[in-house]
Amino acid sequence: MEPVLIAITIFIATTAVSRVLVSRVLLLSQRLQVLIDLPGPRRVHTTPVPRSGGVAVFLAFVFGVTLSFSLGVERFPSEVERIALLLAASALIVGFMLYDDALGLSPKIKLLVQIGVALIVVLPRLQGRAHGIVI
Repeated sequence: MEPVLIAITIFIATTAVSRVLVSRVLLLSQRLQVLIDLPGPRRVHTTPVPRSGGVAVFLAFVFGVTLSFSLGVERFPSEVERIALLLAASALIVGFMLYDDALGLSPKIKLLVQIGVALIVVLPRLQGRAHGIVI
């Protein structure tokens, strides 16, 4: 399959999965009254808003990456490592932020988690230019 067709296929499929997952997760969150952000003095919204949509977007992202592997996109070995680092770091951030939305974390803990996750992505670069993600 041509690279342009692969890109279009992944885009359309991931967009569709994201749309379905986000709507389902938000409905479930509202129905169960779980992970709802209530209006308050430090909030912009005036009605309760579900906080769980990010999990659905992340799952759609993972679906898109997985689909790209199943469609035979050619990759360099370092690229596969970087994708794995990106997915692992993203999963950790989504997990901690979901925990923060549900139970709350102090700003210091959130900052430490974000620094730790950033190090997971960047430190492999010490092995050489073919490792880690550094922009």
